[in-house]
Amino acid sequence: MERKTALTDNIVITIIYVIFLVGVIGHIIAATFPLMLKITPYVLLILGHLLILRFAATKSTNVLIWIIAVFLFTFCMEVIGVKTGWIFGEYRYGSTLGSRVFDVPVIIGFNWTFVILGAISLSQRITKNKYLVVLSTGIIAVIFDLILEPIAVRLDYWQWTNNEIPVMNYIAWFLIAVISAILFYVIKPVKLTMLPAKYLLVQFTFFFILSLLSAG
Repeated sequence: MERKTALTDNIVITIIYVIFLVGVIGHIIAATFPLMLKITPYVLLILGHLLILRFAATKSTNVLIWIIAVFLFTFCMEVIGVKTGWIFGEYRYGSTLGSRVFDVPVIIGFNWTFVILGAISLSQRITKNKYLVVLSTGIIAVIFDLILEPIAVRLDYWQWTNNEIPVMNYIAWFLIAVISAILFYVIKPVKLTMLPAKYLLVQFTFFFILSLLSAG
Protein backbone atom coordinates (compact mmCIF):
# COMPACT_ATOMS: atom_id res chain seq x y z
CA MET A 1 0.00 0.00 0.00
CA GLU A 2 2.80 2.42 0.87
CA ARG A 3 4.57 1.71 -2.41
CA LYS A 4 1.35 2.36 -4.31
CA THR A 5 0.82 5.67 -2.49
CA ALA A 6 4.43 6.74 -3.16
CA LEU A 7 4.08 5.87 -6.84
CA THR A 8 0.85 7.88 -7.09
CA ASP A 9 2.49 10.85 -5.39
CA ASN A 10 5.36 10.57 -7.86
CA ILE A 11 2.97 10.61 -10.78
CA VAL A 12 1.22 13.71 -9.47
CA ILE A 13 4.44 15.60 -8.82
CA THR A 14 5.78 14.59 -12.24
CA ILE A 15 2.68 16.12 -13.84
CA ILE A 16 3.24 19.27 -11.76
CA TYR A 17 6.91 19.44 -12.83
CA VAL A 18 5.99 19.12 -16.51
CA ILE A 19 3.24 21.75 -16.32
CA PHE A 20 5.47 24.29 -14.59
CA LEU A 21 8.36 23.62 -16.98
CA VAL A 22 6.04 24.30 -19.88
CA GLY A 23 4.86 27.39 -18.00
CA VAL A 24 8.37 28.78 -17.61
CA ILE A 25 9.13 28.24 -21.30
CA GLY A 26 5.75 29.65 -22.31
CA HIS A 27 6.31 32.82 -20.26
CA ILE A 28 9.74 33.34 -21.82
CA ILE A 29 8.61 33.04 -25.44
CA ALA A 30 6.86 36.22 -26.57
CA ALA A 31 4.49 34.39 -28.93
CA THR A 32 3.11 32.13 -26.20
CA PHE A 33 3.18 34.63 -23.33
CA PRO A 34 -0.44 35.88 -23.82
CA LEU A 35 -1.68 32.28 -23.88
CA MET A 36 0.14 31.54 -20.61
CA LEU A 37 -1.60 34.44 -18.91
CA LYS A 38 -4.98 33.35 -20.26
CA ILE A 39 -4.72 29.77 -18.99
CA THR A 40 -3.17 30.63 -15.59
CA PRO A 41 -6.35 30.22 -13.47
CA TYR A 42 -7.22 26.94 -15.19
CA VAL A 43 -3.74 25.52 -14.61
CA LEU A 44 -3.90 26.45 -10.90
CA LEU A 45 -7.36 24.88 -10.67
CA ILE A 46 -6.20 21.63 -12.29
CA LEU A 47 -3.12 21.36 -10.07
CA GLY A 48 -5.14 22.09 -6.94
CA HIS A 49 -7.63 19.38 -7.86
CA LEU A 50 -4.80 16.90 -8.37
CA LEU A 51 -3.69 17.49 -4.80
CA ILE A 52 -7.25 17.21 -3.49
CA LEU A 53 -7.70 13.92 -5.33
CA ARG A 54 -4.54 12.60 -3.67
CA PHE A 55 -5.85 13.46 -0.20
CA ALA A 56 -9.23 11.95 -1.08
CA ALA A 57 -7.53 8.77 -2.29
CA THR A 58 -5.60 8.41 0.97
CA LYS A 59 -8.77 9.15 2.97
CA SER A 60 -7.20 12.20 4.65
CA THR A 61 -10.61 13.56 5.66
CA ASN A 62 -9.24 16.04 8.18
CA VAL A 63 -6.93 17.55 5.58
CA LEU A 64 -9.86 18.00 3.21
CA ILE A 65 -11.82 19.72 5.99
CA TRP A 66 -8.84 21.99 6.61
CA ILE A 67 -8.57 22.80 2.90
CA ILE A 68 -12.21 23.91 2.78
CA ALA A 69 -11.87 25.96 5.97
CA VAL A 70 -8.68 27.72 4.86
CA PHE A 71 -10.09 28.38 1.40
CA LEU A 72 -13.07 30.17 2.95
CA PHE A 73 -10.88 31.97 5.51
CA THR A 74 -8.32 33.28 3.02
CA PHE A 75 -10.95 34.20 0.45
CA CYS A 76 -12.82 36.25 3.07
CA MET A 77 -9.56 37.95 4.06
CA GLU A 78 -8.99 38.85 0.41
CA VAL A 79 -12.49 40.26 0.03
CA ILE A 80 -12.06 42.41 3.12
CA GLY A 81 -8.59 43.40 1.94
CA VAL A 82 -9.72 44.48 -1.52
CA LYS A 83 -12.77 46.34 -0.24
CA THR A 84 -11.11 48.15 2.68
CA GLY A 85 -7.32 48.05 2.29
CA TRP A 86 -7.11 47.19 5.99
CA ILE A 87 -5.43 43.77 5.79
CA PHE A 88 -2.83 43.81 3.02
CA GLY A 89 -2.86 47.45 1.95
CA GLU A 90 -4.46 49.15 -1.06
CA TYR A 91 -4.55 46.86 -4.10
CA ARG A 92 -6.79 45.52 -6.84
CA TYR A 93 -6.81 42.34 -8.88
CA GLY A 94 -6.06 42.28 -12.60
CA SER A 95 -7.62 40.02 -15.20
CA THR A 96 -5.00 37.25 -15.24
CA LEU A 97 -6.41 35.16 -12.37
CA GLY A 98 -9.82 34.78 -13.96
CA SER A 99 -13.39 35.02 -12.69
CA ARG A 100 -13.98 37.15 -9.61
CA VAL A 101 -16.51 37.21 -6.79
CA PHE A 102 -16.65 40.46 -4.81
CA ASP A 103 -13.67 41.65 -6.91
CA VAL A 104 -11.51 38.69 -5.78
CA PRO A 105 -10.55 35.84 -8.16
CA VAL A 106 -12.10 32.57 -7.01
CA ILE A 107 -8.79 30.80 -7.62
CA ILE A 108 -6.94 32.97 -5.09
CA GLY A 109 -8.31 31.14 -2.05
CA PHE A 110 -7.37 27.88 -3.73
CA ASN A 111 -3.76 28.93 -4.18
CA TRP A 112 -3.51 30.46 -0.69
CA THR A 113 -4.56 27.08 0.71
CA PHE A 114 -1.91 25.07 -1.08
CA VAL A 115 0.87 27.57 -0.45
CA ILE A 116 0.15 27.30 3.28
CA LEU A 117 -0.26 23.52 3.14
CA GLY A 118 3.07 23.29 1.34
CA ALA A 119 4.68 25.49 3.98
CA ILE A 120 3.31 23.24 6.74
CA SER A 121 4.55 20.12 4.94
CA LEU A 122 8.01 21.66 4.52
CA SER A 123 8.07 22.86 8.13
CA GLN A 124 7.27 19.37 9.38
CA ARG A 125 10.51 18.22 7.75
CA ILE A 126 12.45 20.96 9.54
CA THR A 127 11.14 20.26 13.05
CA LYS A 128 8.79 17.93 14.90
CA ASN A 129 7.80 20.64 17.38
CA LYS A 130 4.32 21.78 16.39
CA TYR A 131 4.88 25.29 17.76
CA LEU A 132 7.99 25.70 15.63
CA VAL A 133 6.09 24.25 12.66
CA VAL A 134 3.46 26.96 13.08
CA LEU A 135 6.12 29.68 13.30
CA SER A 136 8.17 28.42 10.38
CA THR A 137 5.01 28.08 8.27
CA GLY A 138 4.49 31.84 8.64
CA ILE A 139 8.12 32.55 7.77
CA ILE A 140 8.10 30.30 4.70
CA ALA A 141 4.87 31.91 3.48
CA VAL A 142 6.43 35.38 3.74
CA ILE A 143 9.58 34.25 1.90
CA PHE A 144 7.39 32.84 -0.86
CA ASP A 145 5.47 36.12 -1.12
CA LEU A 146 8.70 38.14 -1.29
CA ILE A 147 9.55 36.28 -4.50
CA LEU A 148 5.97 36.25 -5.77
CA GLU A 149 5.03 39.94 -5.42
CA PRO A 150 7.20 41.60 -8.12
CA ILE A 151 6.33 38.94 -10.69
CA ALA A 152 2.63 38.96 -9.76
CA VAL A 153 2.51 42.67 -10.51
CA ARG A 154 4.30 42.22 -13.85
CA LEU A 155 1.87 39.44 -14.83
CA ASP A 156 -1.12 41.55 -13.72
CA TYR A 157 -2.23 39.12 -11.04
CA TRP A 158 -2.79 42.23 -8.93
CA GLN A 159 -1.66 45.85 -8.73
CA TRP A 160 -0.69 47.93 -5.69
CA THR A 161 -1.77 51.53 -5.22
CA ASN A 162 1.18 53.82 -6.03
CA ASN A 163 3.11 50.68 -7.10
CA GLU A 164 4.33 50.21 -3.52
CA ILE A 165 4.09 46.91 -1.64
CA PRO A 166 3.30 47.84 1.99
CA VAL A 167 4.95 46.12 4.94
CA MET A 168 1.48 45.27 6.27
CA ASN A 169 1.08 42.88 3.32
CA TYR A 170 3.92 40.70 4.59
CA ILE A 171 2.65 40.92 8.16
CA ALA A 172 -0.75 39.75 6.91
CA TRP A 173 0.84 36.84 5.04
CA PHE A 174 2.64 35.77 8.19
CA LEU A 175 -0.43 36.00 10.43
CA ILE A 176 -2.79 34.28 7.97
CA ALA A 177 -0.31 31.42 7.50
CA VAL A 178 0.21 31.09 11.26
CA ILE A 179 -3.53 31.06 11.99
CA SER A 180 -4.05 28.44 9.27
CA ALA A 181 -1.23 26.31 10.68
CA ILE A 182 -2.76 26.50 14.15
CA LEU A 183 -6.07 25.33 12.66
CA PHE A 184 -4.17 22.48 11.02
CA TYR A 185 -3.17 21.16 14.44
CA VAL A 186 -6.58 21.85 15.96
CA ILE A 187 -8.23 19.40 13.57
CA LYS A 188 -5.38 16.89 14.11
CA PRO A 189 -4.86 15.57 10.58
CA VAL A 190 -2.43 12.84 9.58
CA LYS A 191 1.18 13.80 8.95
CA LEU A 192 1.58 15.29 5.50
CA THR A 193 3.65 13.70 2.76
CA MET A 194 6.19 15.77 0.84
CA LEU A 195 3.75 16.28 -2.04
CA PRO A 196 2.41 19.70 -0.86
CA ALA A 197 5.96 20.83 -0.04
CA LYS A 198 7.17 19.86 -3.51
CA TYR A 199 4.25 21.74 -5.08
CA LEU A 200 5.20 24.85 -3.10
CA LEU A 201 8.86 24.51 -4.07
CA VAL A 202 7.91 24.16 -7.74
CA GLN A 203 5.88 27.38 -7.54
CA PHE A 204 8.73 29.12 -5.71
CA THR A 205 11.20 27.99 -8.40
CA PHE A 206 8.83 29.13 -11.15
CA PHE A 207 8.55 32.67 -9.79
CA PHE A 208 12.25 32.78 -8.88
CA ILE A 209 13.26 31.89 -12.43
CA LEU A 210 10.89 34.48 -13.90
CA SER A 211 12.30 37.03 -11.45
CA LEU A 212 15.86 36.31 -12.58
CA LEU A 213 14.91 36.49 -16.24
CA SER A 214 13.04 39.77 -15.84
CA ALA A 215 15.97 41.24 -13.90
CA GLY A 216 18.33 40.28 -16.69
